[in-house]
Amino acid sequence: MKARLLSATVSWLLLACACGSPNTTLPAHAITQSPARPLTIRTGEKVSILLEMPTEPGYNWYYAVSDDWVISMIEPYDYPSKSGNSPGTTAMNQKEFRVTGLKPGKVVIRFYQMNPAIPNGVNNSDVQYTVDVQ
Repeated sequence: MKARLLSATVSWLLLACACGSPNTTLPAHAITQSPARPLTIRTGEKVSILLEMPTEPGYNWYYAVSDDWVISMIEPYDYPSKSGNSPGTTAMNQKEFRVTGLKPGKVVIRFYQMNPAIPNGVNNSDVQYTVDVQ
C-alpha cells in the first residue's frame, strides 16, 4: 500500500513538473506576433520592464524567452501593503519584470496576457523585446 501511494505521489509530481508554469522557453520562430522593442544591456546589468496590468478580470502577464542562459528574469513579489496595491504591481498599476544580462548574446522575450482558468485563455495582448546582452 505504501509503495502504491509513493508511486502515485511521484507520478503526480512528475506530471506537475512536466506541465510547468506558463513561463517557458520557446523557439525564436514561435515569437512573431508583435514588433519587438530593442533593449541593449551589459553582462551583469539589471533593468526593469514595466507592463500595464491587464484590464480583463483573471488575466495576468506571463513570458516566454527564446533562449536559455543569456538573461535571467524575475517577477518581484511585493507583499500587499496598506495602500491597496495588488502584489507584484507598482503604484501606477504596472507589472514589473527584472532582466539581468548573464552572458553576451541575443534573446527575444515575449510577454503575453493569459487567464489560466480559461482553456486557451490567451488574449491578443502581447509585447516583445529583443534583448542584446553585450
